[in-house]
Amino acid sequence: MHPSAGINALDEAKIREFIAIARKKRNFPLKDNAPVERVLKHLRMTREGKLVNSAMLVFAPDPQLFFPSSTIKCAHFHGFQVQKPIPDYKEYGGTVFEMADEAVNFVLSKLSIC
Repeated sequence: MHPSAGINALDEAKIREFIAIARKKRNFPLKDNAPVERVLKHLRMTREGKLVNSAMLVFAPDPQLFFPSSTIKCAHFHGFQVQKPIPDYKEYGGTVFEMADEAVNFVLSKLSIC
């Protein structure tokens, strides 16, 4: 649990977007207009009335303010030898979902599909 983070630190629009996608793709049981506290409790993102770290990583506008090292680092090397400087290196921040999308895009951009 992050000591300084409360529900006000979360982006309600991100929570509403998550609910809409989860209802469409996974039959999420809560309605689009469910209270934020209920959604977080259902997702087990609160403990003893406080946010757990996963809530911040998924729904905060800028999770790196709370967890600076929560980034994904991607590197692309030519061939099988690790060399410096790294030919292509990117570090992505944002929510867990945003970082995952960026990392997948990075990998896909490096694939040669004939």
